[in-house]
Amino acid sequence: MDGINEMFTEEGIPRNGSKFEKCSSFEHDGLTCLLFPFDGINVNIGRLAIWRLKTHDTFGGTWLSDYVPNRLDGFESSQSEEHPEIEEDDDLDSGMSMK
Repeated sequence: MDGINEMFTEEGIPRNGSKFEKCSSFEHDGLTCLLFPFDGINVNIGRLAIWRLKTHDTFGGTWLSDYVPNRLDGFESSQSEEHPEIEEDDDLDSGMSMK
């Protein structure tokens, strides 16, 4: 986590001293994908979007909301069925994955 936080800090992506503390990984199509959730992180989304475009050839970064429907054929069930504890207006798309 230190490396990604350092790289993002150099680009001015986290604000107010926030940093990523959680990361999940999964394998798909022979690649290891890392998911960095935004919960609890004050992120400059504009700078993150620019960084993602600049480094796409290296990291393959994409938004979770793009990755799931385009690479995983969508979510298996509706949010309310899968996670009844989450209210309908909560955002499950808040994150970025890198492969």
